[in-house]
Amino acid sequence: NINSTANPSPGSLYVSSDWFEFGSTEKPAIPFELYLNSRAPSAELTLKVFQFKTPDEFVKALREKEKSPSWAPFAAEKNKLKTDSLDKVLEFKQTFDLTKWQSKYMMFPETIKEGFYLIELSNEDLSAQAFLQITDVLSYIVGDKDSTLLWLNNLKSGLPEKSAQVSYYDGGENLQTNTDGLVKLSNPKKTDTENIAARDLADGRLSVLNAGYSYQPYENNGNEGLYWRYIQTDRTLYKPNDNVAFWGYIKSRTDGSVPDKVTVELANGAYRYPVKINGGRYIPFLSNPLDTLTLEANNGFYEGNIKLPA
Repeated sequence: NINSTANPSPGSLYVSSDWFEFGSTEKPAIPFELYLNSRAPSAELTLKVFQFKTPDEFVKALREKEKSPSWAPFAAEKNKLKTDSLDKVLEFKQTFDLTKWQSKYMMFPETIKEGFYLIELSNEDLSAQAFLQITDVLSYIVGDKDSTLLWLNNLKSGLPEKSAQVSYYDGGENLQTNTDGLVKLSNPKKTDTENIAARDLADGRLSVLNAGYSYQPYENNGNEGLYWRYIQTDRTLYKPNDNVAFWGYIKSRTDGSVPDKVTVELANGAYRYPVKINGGRYIPFLSNPLDTLTLEANNGFYEGNIKLPA
C-alpha cells in the first residue's frame, strides 16, 4: 500500500456546457454535476452571474477560454476567467440532496435582461464557469466545409428574424437574412479564431452565436471500448413522427478491421448507474431501446433511417 501525504481532491464540479442561451422571459436553469469525496449527504452551492459590458469583451473572454481546449479538463480547470472587472448582477444559493443519483439544476430566481454573462458555480473549494447569453433570437446552424447556413427566429413574435445583418465577428462578408430568416455565409479560411458569428438585429441589438465550435466540456462518452465509432444525424432538432437520417463509421481499435454489420438503437431515454469497482467509481451508460436496426457496413461506413414515435 502507498500512503500519500498530499491533500486529497475534494471532488469534482462541472456544468454540462460551456455556453448557455435563454430568452429574456425565461428563468435560466443551469444543469451541473457534483461529486464530493467526503460523501456528504448534502451540499450548498452558490451561483454568481457577472455581466460583460460589451460584445467585444464577451468574445475576447470566449477566445481566452479556448486556449485550454475542452478535451484537456485539468488545463481548463486552471484557466479560470478573472471576474474583477465584471459587474456582478446576481448571486443566489441552493442546497442539494447528494444521497440521490439524479440530475441537478441551479434554478434562477428571476429573469435577467438581454446581454452577455459569465456564470460561476461554486461549492467550497470547487468551482466551474460557463458563458451565458440572454437573447430573444433563436438560431439554427448547419454547415459543410464551404459554407454555413443560419436560420434565425424571434422568440417573442414567433416569426422569422428577417433583414438581420449577419457576419463573422472578425469581419468578412456582411449579409442579410431573407423573409424566412435564412442566410448563407461562406466559411472563412481560418477556422481556429473566426468561429464566432454575430447578428446585428433591426433594433440595433447585437447577438453573438456559436457558429460551429463545440462548447461542450470534456466527458467520458463511453467511446473507450474496442471500436472507434462515430454517428452523425441529418439535423439536431426533431418532432414526433419525424424521420431521422443518419450515417456513421466504425473500426476496430486493436487490429484496424471493420465489421460487416452494425446495430443502431433508438433509445427511450437513458440513465447512469453507479457501480463501485476496486474502490473506484465506474458509471456505465444504459439505454432502453424503442427500435433496433441491423445495417450492412461498407468498409466501416453505414447509413440508415429510423422513424421517431408519435
